[in-house]
Amino acid sequence: MAALALATDPPEPELLDRKPNSKSEPLINYTMWKMVIGQAIYQVKKRGKTACLTNFLIFLFFIF
Repeated sequence: MAALALATDPPEPELLDRKPNSKSEPLINYTMWKMVIGQAIYQVKKRGKTACLTNFLIFLFFIF
């Protein structure tokens, strides 16, 4: 997980000095939930309910 976090942030020297997140902090924060739900709404409008709902449920399965 840490390697993925380092790979997605822009390379800055201060990045390595940042304190780690606490254990009680959620892995998926409020902003991420908004993006997941927004993507689901977009897919439903773009493709239709049945195929999109199946894909979204599979996606949620992999998140949890």
